[in-house]
Amino acid sequence: MKPFSQISLAARLTLGFGVILAMMIAMATLSLVRMQALTSALEVITVTNAERAQTINAMKRHLAAYVQTLGDLGSTDLEGGPAVLKHIRSAQSDYTAAQTKVVGLLPNDPAVQAVLAEVQKTALAATELQAIGDKLAEGRGEAAQAFQVRNEYSNNTVIWSARQQAWSKAVERLSDWHDQDNAAHSAQAT
Repeated sequence: MKPFSQISLAARLTLGFGVILAMMIAMATLSLVRMQALTSALEVITVTNAERAQTINAMKRHLAAYVQTLGDLGSTDLEGGPAVLKHIRSAQSDYTAAQTKVVGLLPNDPAVQAVLAEVQKTALAATELQAIGDKLAEGRGEAAQAFQVRNEYSNNTVIWSARQQAWSKAVERLSDWHDQDNAAHSAQAT
């Protein structure tokens, strides 16, 4: 091979242009790879994590509605009990739907699954009140069920309040995990 100084000017310009072109292609490739990684991270943040955040917030709202409506049952007369009981069941049904949806949005990480298991366990314990009221009503209708739920709740307020607080704290731990996971994905994107 000839020394560089002995190559013609046209050949040197061609070689220089080729080197610069190769560097530009390499930079463009690196940029595209980085943009793809950024796009993937942003997609996780904006799509998956946003949907999970909305679902967890829905769980919180329905949990609060359940607890609030259950409290309303204490100040409701026997005639208004079935309507309040309907709202309690609706809040519980909406919560269960949100909880079922969030299961599919969580990773298969043992730590997350442990938090989810705690959420499910505490939700089941806190909403057991309806089943107890239904059993005690012995098929006498909605008014009797509402009365039995109210009676059971007022006779064991400390127990039911503790169960509701445990449920709320478990959902809050799930929300905290989500916030940490979202922050980790955001840090990864930058």
